[in-house]
Amino acid sequence: MGTSTIPNVNSFMYLGSVITHNTPHDPKISKRIGIANTTLRQCKYLDSPHLSDATKLLVFIALVMSRMTYGSTTWSVKKSDAAKLDALGRTIWRCLLGVNWSDHVTNESLMQMIDGRWLFTHETVVQRKMDWFSHIARQQGLLWDLLSGAVPGTVRRRGRPRMTWYDNIRSSTGLTMEESKHHALSRNRLQIIAQQPCPPRRSSRIALIQRSRTLQNL
Repeated sequence: MGTSTIPNVNSFMYLGSVITHNTPHDPKISKRIGIANTTLRQCKYLDSPHLSDATKLLVFIALVMSRMTYGSTTWSVKKSDAAKLDALGRTIWRCLLGVNWSDHVTNESLMQMIDGRWLFTHETVVQRKMDWFSHIARQQGLLWDLLSGAVPGTVRRRGRPRMTWYDNIRSSTGLTMEESKHHALSRNRLQIIAQQPCPPRRSSRIALIQRSRTLQNL
C-alpha cells in the first residue's frame, strides 16, 4: 500500500477481536475469558461484606459482563468453548459470594447455594446471538444476505461440515433459519428451550458453609 509493505500474518487484532486466517473463534473466546478473569481479580471489593448483592450485580454488569460479551454475537460456540464459559460463570459466583479455594466448596455445592440463578453461562452468549439474529432478519439488508446466503459456484468439501454461526441457535431453539426468521418478523423473541448446563447432581456434602448474606433480593 503506497510505499509500505503489508506482511502476511495468520492473525491480527481488529476492534478488540482476533481475526485469523481460518476463522476459528477459540482465540476470541479465550481472550475474552482472560479479560473477564483479570477484571474480577482487579475488582477485589466484590467480595466485601459491606456491599449489598444488588450493588455487586450492578458492578458485575458494568465492568465484567460488558467486557466479556464484547463481540460475542459473532461467535460460534463449540462444546469446549461452552465448558469454558460455564466455568467462568461459576468463577463469577464464587467471587460474589466470597468463596475461596480453601473453603473446599465443590461445583455441586455451589449450584445448591445459588439455586439455579446463573449470572453468566454459554447460553447468555447464545441468547445475545438470537437477539442479534432477530434484528438482522427484520432489517432485511446486506447483513441478512451475507448471513443467509452462499457464495455462487462453491462446492462444500468432503467430510464433516464445519460448525456454522447459526448452529448454536438451531440447537438451542430447534428451529430452522426460516422458522426463526418468521418468529423475528412476528416480533416473537427467540427463547432457549434447552435446559441449563451442568444441572445439580446429588452431593454427599449437603452441609454447606453458612453465609450471612442472602440471595433472595437478586
